[in-house]
Amino acid sequence: MRATSQVSALEGGLELTDQRLITARAILGEWLGGSGGGWQDSGGVWPGIKRIEGVLATENDPEAGVSRGRLLPNHTLLRDDRIASESRKALQNSLVLIYGGMAQNVGPILEMVTEKYLVRAEKEWEARLDAQRIFELIVDALERGDIRRVAQLTTENFTGPLQAIIPWCTNRFTESMIEQCRERWGDQFWGFLMLGGMSGGGMGFFFEPAVQAEARQWLLETLVATKRSMQTRLPFAMDPVVYDFAINDRGSWCELLTGESAT
Repeated sequence: MRATSQVSALEGGLELTDQRLITARAILGEWLGGSGGGWQDSGGVWPGIKRIEGVLATENDPEAGVSRGRLLPNHTLLRDDRIASESRKALQNSLVLIYGGMAQNVGPILEMVTEKYLVRAEKEWEARLDAQRIFELIVDALERGDIRRVAQLTTENFTGPLQAIIPWCTNRFTESMIEQCRERWGDQFWGFLMLGGMSGGGMGFFFEPAVQAEARQWLLETLVATKRSMQTRLPFAMDPVVYDFAINDRGSWCELLTGESAT
């Protein structure tokens, strides 16, 4: 979009209107592709830690009279006055982000979630309310810099509300990795974080900061070994990878390199 002048600036950061436009087109692409998702995928356009929240449609929105909710969410940035730099460092020093290597179609998952929401299925509705409660506790723990509590809450969300709403969100690969983390690291393994609609893809593991570096290397080796032991039974697309994770406080940023600087 930068290269084709669909946003105002080729270089540097993005204006708010550009961020909204990119988000809108990313979500539209998701919906046209049939997934029904997309909110989190454009999150990196916005800087730092943020809340992405659904809002009711108003008379000025194109959804007015068609849908109770608005397709585009609101993004609330949690800046240093909400989450101090010490808390951000503590999060980075504990969390190990990975891609598990599994490639799965989450479209049917999101259809199931939407269906259960629309019919107000009792168990799933109670789980949804529980997830909202846990979310607010996660934000509070982040603001206090209590990353161990964050890890406990994300684990609780995975084993409780998420699996109540989406029974398919877990699998043997993920459960095996959690079990191996607990066996190897004991109390130094703080918890698990699922990213996306199903586990096996984007995931996070929290460790005590003193062992994070060692745990990162162990985690990569164990992920690959576990994947290879299960690759004939589960839909893996590639070997797992471990990311060099850091919070991006600039959001999407571009620099145009020319001449010798581009080589």
